[in-house]
Amino acid sequence: MGRKMSEDMCGDLDSFISQRFLGLKERYIAVFQDGLNSAKSSAVYSPIIAGKLDFQLFCENIEKLKSTMTKEINDYMVEWSEHFAAMEMESHMNELIEYNVKNITEDIYFAGVSVFLDNADELKDADDAWRQANPELAAEQPLDDTKE
Repeated sequence: MGRKMSEDMCGDLDSFISQRFLGLKERYIAVFQDGLNSAKSSAVYSPIIAGKLDFQLFCENIEKLKSTMTKEINDYMVEWSEHFAAMEMESHMNELIEYNVKNITEDIYFAGVSVFLDNADELKDADDAWRQANPELAAEQPLDDTKE
């Protein structure tokens, strides 16, 4: 009985995750790429600094996604949770949910890192051109992060 219940719960969890979060990575990456494209053509901000800020925002959105996904999955799995709690095995279900959320969000994160690196040369070229065209703004936005 316990093994069958566990297999059914895992199947239900996999099915929910597959349907609910289908295309999530692609959407996050598309939004991030759009931000990087905008950074490359920024008139006011250094393209490199704007790109770094876009990456920081991307990472913050992934952190928010973790809690959103966990809540949605837990809400969906409430009946399963009650069954596993009755068997004093709720922690195993929670670990499985956490494992799935971690895998999905890490996959999105690493795809974002790849996109950021793929855009590095274009951001550098855009930044060089921006600094040449906007010397006053460039002086206000140094790339060196060290504070004197």
